[in-house]
Amino acid sequence: MADSASDGTQILPEENRPHHGLLPGARLGPYEIVAPLGEGGMGQVFRARDQRLGREVAIKVVSPALARDAQSLRRFEREARAAAALNHPNVLVIHDVGAGAAAPYLVTELLEGESLRQILARETLPVGRALDFARQILSGLAAAHDKGIVHRDLKPANLFLTRDGTVKILDFGLATSVLPDLGAAASREQTLSELTGPGRLMGTVGYMAPEQVRGERPDPRADLFAFGCVFYEMVTGRRAFRGATAVDTLSAILNQEPAPVATANPAVGREIGIVIARCLAKRPEARFQAARDVISALDQAARESSSPAVGPALRRQPWRSGRAAIALAAVVVAGLALVAILAREGSSTPSPDTWEQITFFADSAVSPALSPDGRMLTFLRGPSTFYGPAEVYVKLLPDGEPVALTRDGQRKMDPVFSPDASRIAYTQRDAAGAWDTWVVPVLGGTPRPWLLNASGLTWIAPGRILFSEIESGIHMGLVAAAESRADAREIYFPPHPRGMAHRSSLSPDGEWLLAVEMDTGEWLRCRLLPFDGRDPGRPVGPDGQCTDAEWSPDGRWMYLVSNASGRFQLWRQRLPQGEPALVTPGPLEVEGLAITPDGRFAVTSVGARLSTVFVVDGGRERAIGGEGFAFLDASSHFGYSRPFSPDGGRLFYQRRLEASRMTPSGGEYTGELWSVDLATDLREPVLPGVEVAGYDASPDGTHLVAAAIADDGSRETWLVPLDRRGSPRRLELGQAYSPWFGPRGEVFVRRREGGDEDFVFVWSPETNQTVRVLDVPVQELAGVSPDGEWLMVVLPADEGRAFGLLAALPRRGGEPRPICANCYVGWAPGGRHAFVFHYAADHRGMEDIRTVLIALPEGESLPAFPEGGVERHQDLLSLPGVVWTKDGRVFPGPRPDLHAYARESVQRNLFRIPLPRS
Repeated sequence: MADSASDGTQILPEENRPHHGLLPGARLGPYEIVAPLGEGGMGQVFRARDQRLGREVAIKVVSPALARDAQSLRRFEREARAAAALNHPNVLVIHDVGAGAAAPYLVTELLEGESLRQILARETLPVGRALDFARQILSGLAAAHDKGIVHRDLKPANLFLTRDGTVKILDFGLATSVLPDLGAAASREQTLSELTGPGRLMGTVGYMAPEQVRGERPDPRADLFAFGCVFYEMVTGRRAFRGATAVDTLSAILNQEPAPVATANPAVGREIGIVIARCLAKRPEARFQAARDVISALDQAARESSSPAVGPALRRQPWRSGRAAIALAAVVVAGLALVAILAREGSSTPSPDTWEQITFFADSAVSPALSPDGRMLTFLRGPSTFYGPAEVYVKLLPDGEPVALTRDGQRKMDPVFSPDASRIAYTQRDAAGAWDTWVVPVLGGTPRPWLLNASGLTWIAPGRILFSEIESGIHMGLVAAAESRADAREIYFPPHPRGMAHRSSLSPDGEWLLAVEMDTGEWLRCRLLPFDGRDPGRPVGPDGQCTDAEWSPDGRWMYLVSNASGRFQLWRQRLPQGEPALVTPGPLEVEGLAITPDGRFAVTSVGARLSTVFVVDGGRERAIGGEGFAFLDASSHFGYSRPFSPDGGRLFYQRRLEASRMTPSGGEYTGELWSVDLATDLREPVLPGVEVAGYDASPDGTHLVAAAIADDGSRETWLVPLDRRGSPRRLELGQAYSPWFGPRGEVFVRRREGGDEDFVFVWSPETNQTVRVLDVPVQELAGVSPDGEWLMVVLPADEGRAFGLLAALPRRGGEPRPICANCYVGWAPGGRHAFVFHYAADHRGMEDIRTVLIALPEGESLPAFPEGGVERHQDLLSLPGVVWTKDGRVFPGPRPDLHAYARESVQRNLFRIPLPRS
């Protein structure tokens, strides 16, 4: 007769106990055993029935040997609880954990289907099906890695395919201490694991990363190596690493490369093989750095794959990722592959097979410059190709170690060597928005300020410099002078007071100047100027936005970085009247430019930047826009489009699948405007094919107003009925910016009317007339209060400020109410809350932002800001009605528990690219 434990477990006499003494009908707490399902290294698995909820579950009971080990039990419970925190469709759901009289047990969902090991035992997967499996596996890994959980034992036996086609990852973090004889034959999967700390082997022979073989503590990149092994096996039908013994297999992991995927299975495209090879890199830093990076790379590779079997298969397979991909250097790898194909098909561009990678950072290297003799390279390590937080590095070519010369985290731009290569000068921006030149010794030392109000500095002769100088406000032009700033001569200032000439390059003969300039924050075409300043010159290069320009050493060619082809790439044009020609075609981004002294190569930053939109509703987060580059747009320097509809049921966002365009938002992007129904996930374009730079939904949710950029670069304003019962209507508002709805459906915009000053105008839907609101010049229109009584504007800059002050301007007249110089204030849909984006320092820096949501007092449309405005973040937190504060730019919906944000990811490295022969 069986006894009963205090937890309800039925215990059989020792002689009748199968394994843990659990027969059909036995109880583990509220669970009734139905039948055994299998046995593994951890213990035995049973089908069981949850008596409380009336559902069938799986119960994994730890083996008696492990049950007697206190350390194993503690680790079992700790990691079971960590895995239980995961909530993802591609991860096995853990319902419960307990410790019965028989042994500790784990309760999970009951899966119907078969393991990937069983599938691979009978077939090699078609490429499309393998890609679908790969995405699901990576999606589950990404969710786990976000929680700080590393699987450490990913293999086909731990991957399960359910009957509905869902891949489930099993045994997250639950590897046990089973140490087999390493000399045994490797015909079976052998598990090597650790209980605590580094120095012990952990994983499965054949799927372990090299760092695991060396006994080092693994991080998420070890899971990506194991994934590469699994994916390799899925598409080739053979193990990536397999020797006669386990020791031979471990040696192969450390020292050998698997056969190329295309050799093992020619049906697999070369681009997909490149992605697999990178997953299998020996050094962790040479692999992808996150699971989402691999998803993005596979997507790009599949789109460009040479295999005809990939594309249709992908279109039939669902993408089950819980989060959309955020791409890094993976896109670069696939892009280089495609460029190589184009080169072989007849392009005059030198093949990327000859491109030489110079830096190997997991983040970004930008803004390269060479010493006069070409033996040293300086660059910035940071994400922005314009300016942003970065450190100055120097590297001896070709193989020297990069050395950091600064460690201050300040915003920097454009390092350059002095003529004797003893110093590096660079631009640094302070919190007040000033552009100053700093210098640091090449051999190391303390950086120091050198020239104030001087940026983009280059030496044009010993003792002579060329730089950009602000005349007033943000009006920036080019000046030549001695190093002491004596004998200064103005060369070119853009005609518009908000024009800025940021970068410049003098031709080798000293006759011509290439200038890189902006107008109202938007990159223009590059400009060719006579150095003597006798005339303003003319635009050169392709019809697009130009961000960098350099000369060939013989002065015959102008090299330009432009997005005229859809993304930033390298072009060249012969002086004086040649036609622009593309140098680097293909799906990649190229920015930053240095030409070697012999004119044979360009050093540039090659990389990728992608963005994903997330919505958080009641604490649950999900990805919305994962189509390459999905983002929440800024409509101006200081104004941000409100992405939610007034009822919170719809989210508006923008997509760019290819190019990233710098807009008047000073570094934001334009793109096609899309809408997603948050209840049904139905997505559709609002203005198909139209490039939108800002938008707002009407208070009644019936219309949307959008600022669009026409093909010729001019501005258009569109009124779009959201119920699709009418056609979009273009409003005759001229060159208008920053459209906002008022409370009665009127549309407020900023535009110029004679002279050089901008004003606020309002368009009436009843009269179809547009009138000026106030005779107060503004730099930006950043929003309109829900009652229409306040215009949130940026007042023009003055001598004391490079950028203007955010102020609330009474619509009916009166003095502006100052708000802040380093924040943005907007209103959530519904008008019951205001929100503030507060920038820790310089408001043009997109980092170090906090969002504060504030409930408005009854009958008020402005928070109770202190008189004189907000100075510190603490000023905001002390305001009455603060609901929450969050890191980053977070866009609130009509409810405090509904908000959205965009997450961007960048990786860039420096490459030496052969230039076409003249």
